[in-house]
Amino acid sequence: MGIRRNNTPGRPASTEEFIEIVLRGLDIPEEHIMAFAAERDILETRDRMQAELPIRRRDAARILHAVLRQVLGEEDEIDWSAAERLRDLYACRSCVQHIAQIYAKGILPEGKPYLFDTEAFLTLEEANQVAERVADREKRLPVAPGRGTRRDITLEEASALLEKGGARLIDVRSQMDYAKGHRPGAENIPLEMLMRHPHFTADREAPVILYCSRGFRSKLAADLLLEAGFRQVYTMPGLQPGEQHST
Repeated sequence: MGIRRNNTPGRPASTEEFIEIVLRGLDIPEEHIMAFAAERDILETRDRMQAELPIRRRDAARILHAVLRQVLGEEDEIDWSAAERLRDLYACRSCVQHIAQIYAKGILPEGKPYLFDTEAFLTLEEANQVAERVADREKRLPVAPGRGTRRDITLEEASALLEKGGARLIDVRSQMDYAKGHRPGAENIPLEMLMRHPHFTADREAPVILYCSRGFRSKLAADLLLEAGFRQVYTMPGLQPGEQHST
């Protein structure tokens, strides 16, 4: 099985061609490529059955993900939220993880604006570009930051984060509750106010630590800030009756 020599621009790559192009870029001898792919569980039964047919972008993502993990030993991206911009990310339930990782790593970009275009065929030209990005991380595409992440932290972790400087501690309880007592250094932006004006600062990269009383309002506030583009949002234990702290 050799790589076909018809390099017509825009021609779809077959599954077999795609696998050969990607693995050849990793210096796998051409005569052993398909056997190597089968041995490393890169191929599924349907790939063998459809070897001569054009490969769809969703299947290319699955194969690429397997190559990264099982051949290159490359870890998955913890934060793949950049892929959430793709409106068809969940169109194929079994493909979500593969598409998200390949997109977040800058290996296979969207096919259309805000769409991965899962059912479209991958062209021979795209296959060669992808192979270069797999083999050389320096050639991978820059990916716009995705949705930030929220994490629950302890009082000790919050104190350490605040000591580093740059973080903001926000009490999302009511002004009345805040006036009765609050954590040292906390500023009061009630949840109701955040719902109307989540863009309370232009700095979306600085850490924001939120707290309330039982944790419900702080988690709602965290979701609001993430949707507004904040990247580092934390929620910490709230203030319960009898453990108020004033500045």
